[in-house]
Amino acid sequence: MSAPTSIDLATNLVDRYKILSLRPLIDSCRSFERENSLNIAVFGRFKAGKSSFLNTTLGIELLPVGVVPVTAIITEIGYGPRERAFIH
Repeated sequence: MSAPTSIDLATNLVDRYKILSLRPLIDSCRSFERENSLNIAVFGRFKAGKSSFLNTTLGIELLPVGVVPVTAIITEIGYGPRERAFIH
């Protein structure tokens, strides 16, 4: 038998203390766990450092950073066995 996950522990607390308002959040977390993916949106003003923040978080200079806005379109980043780019 495997050790309980953080979601299991949170579920036990929600059930024990009958915190019904958190049940949708727990269900959403379980869904992400099953899908093995999580979408995170990063919003901010122009030139606020979003690309720099993501590059630092990823540990690689993936997104362009410049004096003028260079990522003014929606950019989706995913993980895969090799680096590649898709343009739609």
